[in-house]
Amino acid sequence: MEPTSGSGLWKRICKRRVEVLIRKLLSRVPGKAWIWIAVLISAASNSIVAKLHNLGECHLAPDGRNPISFCNIFFTGSVVAFFTLLLSHPGEVKAEKRRGFSKKDWVLTIVSGALAGAIAPIMFFKALTETAVTNVVLVQTIEIPMVLALAWLMRGEKSTPTAILGATVAFTGVVLTSVLGHSGPLHLMRGDVLTIAGTFSGVLATQLSRDVLQRMSPILYGIIRNGLGSILFAIIVLRVYGPAHFDDVFSPYLLEWTLIYGSIVVVGGQLTWLLGVKSAKASDIALAVAFTPVAGVFFAWLLLGEKPAWGQWVGGAVIMAGVALHLFGERKEPKPESLEPISSTAFRGV
Repeated sequence: MEPTSGSGLWKRICKRRVEVLIRKLLSRVPGKAWIWIAVLISAASNSIVAKLHNLGECHLAPDGRNPISFCNIFFTGSVVAFFTLLLSHPGEVKAEKRRGFSKKDWVLTIVSGALAGAIAPIMFFKALTETAVTNVVLVQTIEIPMVLALAWLMRGEKSTPTAILGATVAFTGVVLTSVLGHSGPLHLMRGDVLTIAGTFSGVLATQLSRDVLQRMSPILYGIIRNGLGSILFAIIVLRVYGPAHFDDVFSPYLLEWTLIYGSIVVVGGQLTWLLGVKSAKASDIALAVAFTPVAGVFFAWLLLGEKPAWGQWVGGAVIMAGVALHLFGERKEPKPESLEPISSTAFRGV
């Protein structure tokens, strides 16, 4: 018994030393570096999802269906993210961590978690089936005027005239992308409307959760978000499509890619973002986030071979001009009280 006890003690000591060493190494990484990593993961996420779906077309299930359907990617990815966060931070769900939150806090957490963890991803996945990834990336920049509008309506926050002008220009670019980025009127704005709906859900979720996140651990919020998103999404799919829609959810080929996608893209994107916002300056976060459309278009070309059409070039140029104006306006009058509203959907992996 004694050697076993000593062995267990030694293992605990080694484990603590490793944890301390990892924390020291992580603390040496600048906050802005984590933000840039999170933004790059965010920019690549839509293209990665589309790429995985294309891979599934080459490895069809025995019944002829694609095992890596958008529904299966989202559901299994959310489950992997939920268990990864839960198993890596089991202390976050202990009773003492959950005390001190009012009924209003829990209602806001559940509503925002459902919006960000289920409704927004569903809209984005549907959008990817209707339009090119490049279009989704560009139209998502409509979050800039959405953030300003909802922050003003819900919290009375005002922005500088330059930032408002930049948001207006960016919105004009989104409209141009939607109108000019399609080949015919029959396809006008179908995928773009879904993208706008998903972006609005993410922006609204952020505004609802801002006060709660001042008190609640981001890890606990992430566990709730991913868990609630998985359950809500499963209920919606079962009601709309029936149980047969999940027949391929345990396909070995799907699970192999889901482990990579859920661990690196979903969890990696969320954790690097959270590590970054702890120490990065608001101006650094805004600058990195402003680069997202450019990086998103680049990854769509690199991973999917999508080349922007002339309408997307025009709309994208107007969008980037608006982003630059918005960024300039926000830097003139920074808001130190909160970093999160700078980008409600900074990480778009789902």
